[in-house]
Amino acid sequence: MDSSAFSASNAPLAWEFRAEGGDWAPIEVPAPWQKRYPDFHGRGEYRTLLKRGSRAPLALRFEAVSRSAEVFVNGSLAGKHRGAWSPFQVDLTPHLLDDLSLENEIVVRVDQEAGHDTEGFLGEIGLLFGGLWGDVTVLSGEALQHAAPAPSPPGITVEGRRILLDGKPLLLRGVLHWGYYPELGAPAPPAAQIRAEIDRLKRWGFNMVKFCLFVPPERYLDCCDEAGIWVWQEYPVWNRPLRGDGLAAELEELVERDSRHRCVIVRSFTCENHRTDPSLEARLCRHARELAPRSLVVANSSWLSTGREGDLYDEHPYLHNAEWRFYAMRMRRALGTLQPKPFLLGESMAVDTWNDLTGIEPLFAASQRALETSVDTTGVGERSLRMAAAVRKHQVETLRRDLPGTGYMITVMRDIPACPLGLHRSDGRTKFGEGVFDWHGDTMILANLDERSFEAGSGFRLRIDLSHFGPERLAGTVRVSFSGESRDFNADLDPGTTARAGEWGIRFSDVPEPAPIRLEARIEKEDGSVPASNSWNLWVIPSSSPAQGGREGGERQDEAELVRESLTPADLRALESGATFLLLAGPRKGSWRCPTYTFWSPTFWIRPGLLPAGWEQCVEELLLLDLLSGRVLEAARSSRPLVEVFDTHMVEGQVVRRPLLLETRVGRGRLLVSALRSDRPAGIALHRRLLSSGGRDLPPGFESGAGLAGDSLFPGKWKISLDGASWQPVQCGTPLENNGRNVFEGEARFEGSFVVPESWHGEEVILRCEAVGDSFTLFIDGAERGRAGPETGTWDGTRDIPREFPLRLDAGRHTLAFLVRDWRGGGGLVGPVYFTRTPDSLLY
Repeated sequence: MDSSAFSASNAPLAWEFRAEGGDWAPIEVPAPWQKRYPDFHGRGEYRTLLKRGSRAPLALRFEAVSRSAEVFVNGSLAGKHRGAWSPFQVDLTPHLLDDLSLENEIVVRVDQEAGHDTEGFLGEIGLLFGGLWGDVTVLSGEALQHAAPAPSPPGITVEGRRILLDGKPLLLRGVLHWGYYPELGAPAPPAAQIRAEIDRLKRWGFNMVKFCLFVPPERYLDCCDEAGIWVWQEYPVWNRPLRGDGLAAELEELVERDSRHRCVIVRSFTCENHRTDPSLEARLCRHARELAPRSLVVANSSWLSTGREGDLYDEHPYLHNAEWRFYAMRMRRALGTLQPKPFLLGESMAVDTWNDLTGIEPLFAASQRALETSVDTTGVGERSLRMAAAVRKHQVETLRRDLPGTGYMITVMRDIPACPLGLHRSDGRTKFGEGVFDWHGDTMILANLDERSFEAGSGFRLRIDLSHFGPERLAGTVRVSFSGESRDFNADLDPGTTARAGEWGIRFSDVPEPAPIRLEARIEKEDGSVPASNSWNLWVIPSSSPAQGGREGGERQDEAELVRESLTPADLRALESGATFLLLAGPRKGSWRCPTYTFWSPTFWIRPGLLPAGWEQCVEELLLLDLLSGRVLEAARSSRPLVEVFDTHMVEGQVVRRPLLLETRVGRGRLLVSALRSDRPAGIALHRRLLSSGGRDLPPGFESGAGLAGDSLFPGKWKISLDGASWQPVQCGTPLENNGRNVFEGEARFEGSFVVPESWHGEEVILRCEAVGDSFTLFIDGAERGRAGPETGTWDGTRDIPREFPLRLDAGRHTLAFLVRDWRGGGGLVGPVYFTRTPDSLLY
C-alpha cells in the first residue's frame, strides 16, 4: 500500500476497501460501499495509514457504520461497536507505534448484517447500505477532551390533550421523512441540502419533520436546532420484533445521542408493530424520559388499538375523502373513553401522483410507458399534482376544524420506486410550486365545505372557523368575499383556539354551464399584516329539465326511464332492441360490479373530447369530493372508459386502470355505467349530460347479454355491535352510505340474514367479501367458516384484498356474521358481501 496516498491526522483520511476475500482498492469515505459495489451486501474491510504528529492521545470517531465494526490498530483490536446509526469512539493511543516517523495501520472490519433488526424501512424501498457511511474523524488533544455542553431543554409540557411550548399551545405540523436519498446511497445529505429541505418545509407551513424508521446524521439535528423546526425521531425497528437486551442497548444509545438536541421533542421506538415486549416498551420509554424529560415518547407509533406505552395517542389514517369526513367522529368516540393525552397523526394523507419518468425510474415505468402509447395522457401529470395538493388541503382543513389541536405528519418527503406518494420526486425535485401551501400555518381559515357543488337558485349557510396556534393572541378582521359581495367578521382568539368567526347565508344565481365562483377569506390585523388567507372554488350547477336519450327509430325516453340501479332481464332485452340506460353501480343484485377502492392515486384520466373545458375542470375539482363514492367499476374489454383512475400503488410494478365511468353496447342499445355519486348537483348534471350525448360511435359490445348474467344473492338487514350486547342497523357499503356508523376502532360484530333458494340447494357457491377488515372471522349459523387478514398484525390487512370462500348450503334462511378487527379507520363491512354462482359476471 502506497503510504503517500494517505494523509496525516490533521487531514481527511484516505481509505482502501476489500470485500471478504477480495482485493484492496481505493474507496470513498464517508459513503456506503454500495456506491462502488452496488450489489454487494456482506462483510468487508477498510484500511488507512495514520502518522502521529506528537505523543498526544489519539482517537477515531465514527459517525455511523453499518452495522457492526471491529477496529484494529497495527493488528491489535482497539474497539468494536454494533449499531448502524449511532456514533462511537475508539481510543487508538495504547496501540500506536512509539516511533513518530512510522505510519500506523488502521483496519476496520465491517459486517453489514443485511436484514438486521434496526435496518428500518429503507431496505424495503431499495436502499440497503453497508460500510463507513458516516464521517470518520481523528480526535486529538483538546478535541479528544472536549465534551459538548448539554442543551437547554425545550419548554415542552402536556396539559390534558394539549402540548404546550413555554406554556402556550403548540400544534405540530410535520412531514414524514423516510431518509430516501438514492443519489447518495445512504440517508446522509450534506448540510446545504438539509437547510434547503428545512427552508422549504417552513415556507410550506410545517414546523416538524418525522424521521420515520431511519436516523439522520447529527448535522440534520443541528440544522433543525438552528432553524427552530421540531423533530419526531422514530427509531428504525419495522416489521421486526421489539424485544431483547441487545436491541434495547442499541436504541438507548440512539436516545443518548438525540438527547443532545433540543429539537427532538417526540420519540417512538417502532412502527405499526404487534411484536413488542411490553416490559421493553416500558424500559425504553423510561430511558427516554430520564434523558429528555421535556419531550414526549410513544413506544409504538401505529393506531389506538395497538398502543400501550406512551405520553400521546397516535394514528396512521390513510383514507380517501369519502372516509375522511367520518374520521373525526370515530376519534372523538374513541378518545372519549381514554385518559386525556395529546393526539397526533404519526402518518397520514398519502397521495400518489403521475410520474414524469425523468431521473430515477419507478418500478412501474415500463407499464406507464405502455399505457401512454395506447392512451392520450396529455395533461394527466399536471392534473394529478393539482389534485394531490387539493386532497391534502381538504384533509388538513377538515382535521383542524373537526379535531382541533390534533397534530399531523403528512406522508412523505420523497417518492419511492414503488409508488409516487411524496411531496418531492424521488430525485428530490419538488412537485409543488410557490403558493400551493400558502393556506397552511399556525393560523388557518376554515369553512364547512365537505362538498362544493350547488344547484343554481339554491342557498347555503356558509360557516367560517378560525384555527389559531400562533404564540400571541390573534385580533383583527376576517374579510370574506364571494360573488362580488363581502362580509366582515371579528377575529379575537387566544393561542390554541379553534372557534367560529361567523356565518353567511349565500345564494347561487343561475348559470348556463357549470361555473366556479371563488370564495376568498383573509385575516387583516390593525397594522395591515395578513396572518392567514384561504380560498376555495364553489361550483354552481345549472338547473336543467330532465335529459332525454334516444331509441333508434326516433322514439324518446324521459330521464326517469333511463336511470337504473340494477338491470332486470327486461332491461337487457330493451337494450338489445336499442334502448339507452344509465346504470348507477352499487352493491346490489343486477348492478355492475363495483369494488371498493382505496384511492391512493388522484391520477384521473378523462377521455379527450368527452366534456367541454368548463365541464372538465368541474369534474376534476369535484371527483374527490362531491363525485366520490369510494368505488370503481369492474373493467371490461367490451366497454369504453370515459373517466378512469390510473393506479400506481396497489399492484407493484404496474399501472392499473380503474374505470369510474364507462359506456358499452348491449345489442343495439347503449349502456352507461357510473361509480360516481348521483345525489349531488354535480353528479346529477354530469349524468344528464352524458345521457344526452355521445354513444353513436361505440364499438361492438355485449351481444345477447353475454357476460351480464349475474345471479348474486345479497344478505340483508345488517346490524352492528361494538360491545357484543347492543345492536344498531347498518348498511353494507362505504362509510358515506352508512353515515359513518360502520367506522370504529378495535373489534365489532356484524350480522345479517339471507335465504338460499331451492335451486342453490347443495351446490357450490362463492361467498365473496369485496372489502372487509382489516381482519375478520366468518360465521354461518354460528359456526366458523373462514378467516382472513392478520389477526394480531397492525400494518396491513384484508380490506383492500377481496376474499372468496367456496361453500355448500342448504336451502332456507341462514345467518351470516363477521367478527371484524379494524385499525385503519375505514370501517368493517366496507364493500359488498354476496353469494354468487357466476363470479366472472360483470353484474352482481
